Amino acid sequence: MSLSTPGKETFLQYLLSSGSIRAPEAPLLGRDAVDGYPEDLAAMAVNKGVLTERGAVKALAGFYGRPYIDLDTTLVAQSALNKLSPETARELGILPFLLNEDELSVAMPCVDLEIMDRIRNETGCDLLVHLSERTQILSALEIHYCTAGLPGGKEMAELGTHLAADGDVSMVKEVSLSLIMNALRLRASDIHIEPQENGLRVRMRIDGVLHEQVRCPLALSVPLTARYKIMAELDVAETRRPQDGRFTIKTESRSVDLRISFAPSVHGEKVVIRLLERSGAAADLLSMEFSETIGNDLEEVITAPNGIILVTGPTGSGKSTTCYAVLEYLNTIDRNIVTIEDPVEYCLDGLTQSQVQHNIGLDFSLILRSVLRQDPDVILIGEIRDLETARVAVQAALTGHLVISTLHTNNAIQAVMRLVEMGVDPFMVAPSLLAVLGQRLARRVCGRCRIDYEPTVTDRKLFEPYGAEPEVLYRGEGCVDCSGTGYRGRLGLHELVVLNETIRELVARGASCGALRSAAELTGYHPMQYDGLKKAWLGLTTASEISRVAPRG
Repeated sequence: MSLSTPGKETFLQYLLSSGSIRAPEAPLLGRDAVDGYPEDLAAMAVNKGVLTERGAVKALAGFYGRPYIDLDTTLVAQSALNKLSPETARELGILPFLLNEDELSVAMPCVDLEIMDRIRNETGCDLLVHLSERTQILSALEIHYCTAGLPGGKEMAELGTHLAADGDVSMVKEVSLSLIMNALRLRASDIHIEPQENGLRVRMRIDGVLHEQVRCPLALSVPLTARYKIMAELDVAETRRPQDGRFTIKTESRSVDLRISFAPSVHGEKVVIRLLERSGAAADLLSMEFSETIGNDLEEVITAPNGIILVTGPTGSGKSTTCYAVLEYLNTIDRNIVTIEDPVEYCLDGLTQSQVQHNIGLDFSLILRSVLRQDPDVILIGEIRDLETARVAVQAALTGHLVISTLHTNNAIQAVMRLVEMGVDPFMVAPSLLAVLGQRLARRVCGRCRIDYEPTVTDRKLFEPYGAEPEVLYRGEGCVDCSGTGYRGRLGLHELVVLNETIRELVARGASCGALRSAAELTGYHPMQYDGLKKAWLGLTTASEISRVAPRG
């Protein structure tokens, strides 16, 4: 049974007083809205289009005085999952996600006393009930209880022995999916499956850092690799040469694109899987935590009618995310925006997106020449990799188009000269280049276990070149939300060079990076470490993390 009103206020009155619905919408809920069960009324509001499912659940949470939880961004503790069998959790439609001594936190779609009593009886725990959408709970059950059985230690050893003994690979399909689902649960960006002399090592990159997850018998390497090749529609028999492929998996709430790479090694083929959530929306440029100065300058430069804007940084530094955010910002009805990508990572409404196909000779430069005949205002080139693409991009910028692209360089200053180093004439680079944005990703301090501390001698030395002396800094102690690391999520560190006439003259003369840097500093340029230390001072990240990802250049 479900609870009715906890006080004198009816659920309809709560919807109105909380602003969840407007007065003109109330009649849409029918005559029984005043006295009906809150859950029934919430379902009716969703069916009538008055509330979204999330809005309805948040309203129920507020009405009952219970917290709302977004399971798509919640780390689920294995100790909590162990308290209920998968069968019981699925039967009841609830997800246990945190165990704190004898208190079990569970996600439910509504406050149901009978279900709550049953959970208490079966677990022997006190309950802390959170409300979440039923679709999120079902998807989380699919992901987390699938990965809860991920073989490890003894189980993996038994599986490896079984495979080695009689070649039965009936369990490999389940193992291969479990690794992927576990990576999703841990918010990993990459899975590394590495055959070594003493076994098969599985590591996952979480918030930019590799963590070992499990070791299993080397006997599992061949059947597991073959399974992934089948999923990516690659040649199972080819083990001597590298292969690359991709495939997609879908759950009820998300669609994940997986790029997979196979490379031969001494002990077998190493497999690396990159996970990209295709269901995710492009980032909002105005909420990307640029410093005020960089944000204002970037907002001004991207609205220029023509020129080249480069985003630079190593692989995995968030360049594509920033480029998509810029395109979303510029995506208005009066602009024709075209992209050339390898591959297309996110599909954005209102844009024409093209994908490179090397197998038929359709490369960046060839598509770009064709795109220039399509009357574009803004062109995104996924990456400038060769001289031909660089030359066409410069010509496009000089003939009235805004070109956005990426380069792999260590910092923004180096990127200014990279086009010249590739072979483009300096007198063409100088007038075409508008700005270069350099960036890295640093791990974010976990919001749940963040504490302040007195800066160490090492910390203070980082700040000294900038004349800063922080009294306190911040770090994470480690908790269940961050798997004990003290970090959860990442944020961008940035540096921006906006070219003025002085810098353009230096570029045209082929000046050194040192000369360019000196000229840029006169315009207010600061290196990336400066931006990072400001964010460490604010408690967004740590000084040690800035030292790791953005050393002074």
